[in-house]
Amino acid sequence: HLVDHYEDPPDFVMFFQADAGDHMQWGYLSLVMRAIERHALQAEFVHLNHPRLVASLSPCRAKVFEQVFDRPPRQMLGSYCCAQFLVSRSRWLANPLERYQRMNDMLFGESPPECRDIPGHSTHCLMFEVY
Repeated sequence: HLVDHYEDPPDFVMFFQADAGDHMQWGYLSLVMRAIERHALQAEFVHLNHPRLVASLSPCRAKVFEQVFDRPPRQMLGSYCCAQFLVSRSRWLANPLERYQRMNDMLFGESPPECRDIPGHSTHCLMFEVY
């Protein structure tokens, strides 16, 4: 979606997993939606989940980060679980299209040798850095 709609993104876009309700509070999402409807949302990036991930840096996460950002991470990576979030048009466009293309290639290609898990699995901890 980020690649296909890069040239004309909406004001806000939300990303969810198939089991969205297992990771977020529906009341919080309703509050965010009301803020958008009233043109009162001033945040450019909003995590929509409540569980937090422990900050860590595995060889897999470090390699994925390096492939996405063309540099090694400067700190341990931590974020909210499960990469469900809202992002504004300005934050979407603040990243070059090439970064989204690299992320897309990683999701649908082979995982780096440092990763022994599900392809694309370690990208969810990078969204806080992307936006």
